[in-house]
Formats: sequence, C-alpha cells, structure tokens
Amino acid sequence: MKFHDAFPSDYFKAADIDGEAPVLMITEVSTEAMRDGEEKRTLSFKETKKRLPLNKTNWMKVSEITGEEDDGKWPGKQIRLVKERVVFRGERVDAVRVDNADAPF
Repeated sequence: MKFHDAFPSDYFKAADIDGEAPVLMITEVSTEAMRDGEEKRTLSFKETKKRLPLNKTNWMKVSEITGEEDDGKWPGKQIRLVKERVVFRGERVDAVRVDNADAPF
C-alpha cells in the first residue's frame, strides 16, 4: 500500500495524479481553513469529492483558462490537473498544477 492510500486526504496531491491527468468540471469555489490555519480558495469538482486548494500559480492559470478574473464565474468550466516537478523550499518536489482541459496530454 502506498502512503497516500494509507492516509487519504480530502485534497488533491501530486501522488493522486498517476497516469492520465484528470479533466474535471468545477462545481464550486469556496474558502477553506487549511491545517496550518491559513485560508485558501478551494475548487470542488463534479467527478470527485477531492478538492484543490489554490496557490497563486494555479489561481492565475484557472483565471487564464476560463477567461474569468472573478472566481465566482468558474463553476461549469473544465480544467485538467497535471503533476509537475517544481522547486519548493530549495528542493525539487512533485506538485499539482492546472492545465487547459483541451490541451493534449
């Protein structure tokens, strides 16, 4: 059993994206308190109960994909989640990134 299977999360993590990147329809954008006490805008989806907390990079990408700066207009729009290597605190790690649902995978 893999770690993320033994300790499931309500939120998407890079380990959840194995193989083909999922295309998901946004159903809701809300604000949630994270474990560290920080509040983040979070996307909910039609196809899964897992949600995606947005960092600045992913928020700007969803805005670009949807053509909407107002996140209240994002429900009904589709995005693709991809796994990407990024630098975080000086180390290269896997991260969840947002991509255009129509982009080839």
